[in-house]
Amino acid sequence: EDLPVAEARALLGPGRLLGATVRSLEDIHRVQAAGADHVGLGPLFATRTKAVDAPPLGLAGLARVCAASPLPVVAIGGISADNIREVARAGATCAAVASAPFAHGETPARVAAAVRALAADVDNGRALRSL
Repeated sequence: EDLPVAEARALLGPGRLLGATVRSLEDIHRVQAAGADHVGLGPLFATRTKAVDAPPLGLAGLARVCAASPLPVVAIGGISADNIREVARAGATCAAVASAPFAHGETPARVAAAVRALAADVDNGRALRSL
């Protein structure tokens, strides 16, 4: 569903960050050659947010791709407070979340607190990579 990377790069020019959605390491190499700076890789887990015609990669699949990826990886799909720390530990630079910030209510204060907790869990997961 994304605009082709080469076309997006031509529109944006060289000074802007450009990401592309991918499903595999092979896709990463393809979009890197076309001009992408980072990738959204997924789905990582099953998700109800969006219908995706691809099997979930899981944490082991994410770790394999991240270890070999020449580009930063944003993990996508089914990421929640229950698994975001392990997503970061597996090598994701960051994670895209849709419903996780709203799991405990939609008041601005609760959403903000949930986002802060998710960000802290990403930092904690990154710290665990070297252990």
